[in-house]
Amino acid sequence: MLDPLMDRIPPQSLEAEQSTLGSMMIDKGALEKCSALLTSGDFYRDAHSTIFETMMRLVQKKEPVDLVTVQEDLKERSKLEMVGNTEYLMALVDTVASALNAEWYAQKVKDCSLRRQCIDMATTLAQSAHDRDKPFPEVVAYGQTGILNLAKEGNRKSYTHIREAASEAFERIEARYHDPREITGIPTGIHALDSQTMGWQNGDYIFIAARPSNGKTALMLQCAMESSTVECPSGIFSVEMSKEQLAMRMLSHKSRVSGRSLRSGKIDDAGWERICDSYGKMYDWPMYICDETNLHIRDIPTIARSMVLEHGVKFLMLDYIQLVIPNKAPSRNEQVADISRTLKSVARELQVPFIVLSQLSRPAKNMREAEPTKEDLRDSGSLEQDADVVIMIHNPKNPDDPQGFSPRPAVLIGDKQRNLNQFRAEVMWDGNFQIFADKEKDQAEPKPDALGSWQNATWG
Repeated sequence: MLDPLMDRIPPQSLEAEQSTLGSMMIDKGALEKCSALLTSGDFYRDAHSTIFETMMRLVQKKEPVDLVTVQEDLKERSKLEMVGNTEYLMALVDTVASALNAEWYAQKVKDCSLRRQCIDMATTLAQSAHDRDKPFPEVVAYGQTGILNLAKEGNRKSYTHIREAASEAFERIEARYHDPREITGIPTGIHALDSQTMGWQNGDYIFIAARPSNGKTALMLQCAMESSTVECPSGIFSVEMSKEQLAMRMLSHKSRVSGRSLRSGKIDDAGWERICDSYGKMYDWPMYICDETNLHIRDIPTIARSMVLEHGVKFLMLDYIQLVIPNKAPSRNEQVADISRTLKSVARELQVPFIVLSQLSRPAKNMREAEPTKEDLRDSGSLEQDADVVIMIHNPKNPDDPQGFSPRPAVLIGDKQRNLNQFRAEVMWDGNFQIFADKEKDQAEPKPDALGSWQNATWG
């Protein structure tokens, strides 16, 4: 049986540390491989950390790294005695017969380092959990972030050869070449839009912006409903509207019964039948809604990870960015910029498309019918910089129909696409059902067999 005290000794391998340092001093290839994998903080023994730092100093100064140069540098900085003098450096070199296994030694050092970091994180997490003054969501967020960062660090490689990147790109292109589907990402159901974006792509950070009451939420919900019909689980953060309000909107959309009729209850038999049919379909949609009114930016990554890990969510949406409670910052612009960077990191970390709605700055009175541009994004220029796709909704009111009962033309303006061209998608807006539709009959929604099954799609 193991001595209980042995369980308390932090994970370490002094032999692996010695072999790693010895290999780095006798072989340039070993030096390059090990320095790409390790930092000085990965070594358990302080003397080994100092020796490694000395080697990295020599590399930065473009000087050779060997027993003599390491010894001289340590001596100049009065650190030679601290690491065990020249005799210890010689012993490090003598313990290594060959540098062929240097990377294996370095990986063992890294493994022990990650285990020590995991213990430290768990200790801090336990202390935070005991602190009754600390909000519980902060405790959970710290634990999730810590574990994910350790997992990434364990698989980290600071750089790759171009052949690896080229191979991954070629495999994706080849899969699309053999795929008959015209939409490679998550479809929106609006052919005029899908034909320009190829669907929402994994990891993309997408802004949909418009002035108030121009259809931002409606377009977001159309995207969510379309993803559900192709069995793509989605997650919605709704700060502006409750989950019941969103469900009413979607029922109106699917049943083609106006929101006015749903609120008044004055529905004919045919409309009621369509509502019941739509409810039955919605009941099983893989859609998850967070409608917290006081949603803090620190909570979004935690909830998003939970949606992805527990429910397999592949598509995230937020309505809308200016209502999210920010971290403290000197100015509103810096607050919104911090929110945007956090949301973008969520999209990249979880490798899902993330649609974020944004308000536009109010135009001058004589410019209210002018088409918006990305410069109109409210509160922060960083929104446009962070985004992979920026879509502006231009939905001017018809002066002959002030109540908006009749369908009217609208434009979805692709003001930015990082990997494709800018575009203009001509559509129709129907305010009765809060829905955008293709303008021309020949732009009809692709048939189901043209989109195929969501699980078989090859997304970027």
